[in-house]
Amino acid sequence: MAFDLVIINGPPALDGGDCWLLAQHVDYTILVVQPDTRRGAIEQAVTELTVDDAERRSRLGIVMNLAAC
Repeated sequence: MAFDLVIINGPPALDGGDCWLLAQHVDYTILVVQPDTRRGAIEQAVTELTVDDAERRSRLGIVMNLAAC
């Protein structure tokens, strides 16, 4: 069975989760942030989720979500 798209909902990036591990095995990562998220926190999450090695490079996008968590 083959799929064109598989979405994996990972743990929060800055709460000590292993989302950086998932980011190493996917082609695209979407970081969902709330409007009041500090810029430094977003930069830290982007750094942790960025994969750039000799074999592969992932793409990272950021989406703002207004819904309460």
